Amino acid sequence: MNDTFTMLLATAVMTSFTTLLLAYVFYVLFVRKRLEKRMLELAENVQERVKQGAIDAGTELLPRFREQVTEGFKRALREWSTNDFRTITKTGMGMVEESLSSLLGARPKRPSDDD
Repeated sequence: MNDTFTMLLATAVMTSFTTLLLAYVFYVLFVRKRLEKRMLELAENVQERVKQGAIDAGTELLPRFREQVTEGFKRALREWSTNDFRTITKTGMGMVEESLSSLLGARPKRPSDDD
C-alpha cells in the first residue's frame, strides 16, 4: 500500500514536471519570438502616435501661445511707466558692469562713484 502511494506520487510529480517542461519548450521555440516581434511593432506604433500627437498639439497650440506672449508684453509695456524702465535699465546696466569688471579685473566702484 505504501509502495503504491509512493509510486503514484512519483508518477504525478514526473508527469507535472514533464508537462511544465514541454510547455516551456513550446513557449521558447514558438511563442516568445512572435510575442517579442509583436511587442516591438506595438512599441513602434505607440511611439509614432505619441510623436505625431505631440507635433499636432504643438502646431495647434503654438500660434495661440505666441499671441498670448505678445499680448502680455504689450500689456506690460503699456502699464509700466518711463521711470520704471529707467530704473530697470539702470539696474541691469549696473549688474552687467559689475560682472564685466570682475571678469576683466577692474577695481570695484566705490559707493561715492555713483552719480
